[in-house]
Amino acid sequence: MKSDRKGVLCLGAVFMSKTISMDFGSSPIEWQATENTDILAGADTLATAIVKADFAKDWFADAHNEVTKETSDLIAAAGARRREIIFSVCALESYILEWTREILLARYGEPELLNKLEKYFPAGQKTPITDKWKDVPKELCRDGLIKDPPDLNGQTWQTFKEQVYEYYRNSLIHASVSRPQKKVTASLAPPTDWKDELGRLSADWAIGIVAELIRGLNDKAGTRTPDWLDNP
Repeated sequence: MKSDRKGVLCLGAVFMSKTISMDFGSSPIEWQATENTDILAGADTLATAIVKADFAKDWFADAHNEVTKETSDLIAAAGARRREIIFSVCALESYILEWTREILLARYGEPELLNKLEKYFPAGQKTPITDKWKDVPKELCRDGLIKDPPDLNGQTWQTFKEQVYEYYRNSLIHASVSRPQKKVTASLAPPTDWKDELGRLSADWAIGIVAELIRGLNDKAGTRTPDWLDNP
């Protein structure tokens, strides 16, 4: 900020030769500021844009890529299953927010988007995906924004919650897999470890569960299932 010779406060004044660009999507805004020239950025020249990014599709594609690495080598298979599980959970985490965001955007438009989204996803609040997947659709349904929340009484949800998320994902992320374990065995063969267990999981187990949850969510809500679910 700088006051001019008349004592008027100038906002956004620039005093050097410089090209400034702002990209608001399809039409970049560009202007020249020349030396010894005050540029007053008034309210009518400023633009506000909602910048958003989609990651669910990318995470899902990453998980799907690991499915293609099915191998009889247990160590290699363990690495692929480890990544498939983590990427699949990340896809679900991203999807529930991006799905909600697009519902709110279609109903309220950009001016109200951020405030409306705050109701369902309070900034700074760390909520497990198992809670968000259950609670957010219920709130959207109560607010008349979707037809019905997903049915979470079936085996698919229980498997995701208890096995994919709480057992494997949490153990991998929080390093329980690295903690030594005492095992008793009557066999001469050494007891199995985490990598052996992961390597024996079926390829597409985790991603298949996540895909089914996304389909079920959209079917009940009356929203469109994304094309990338079948063509990652």
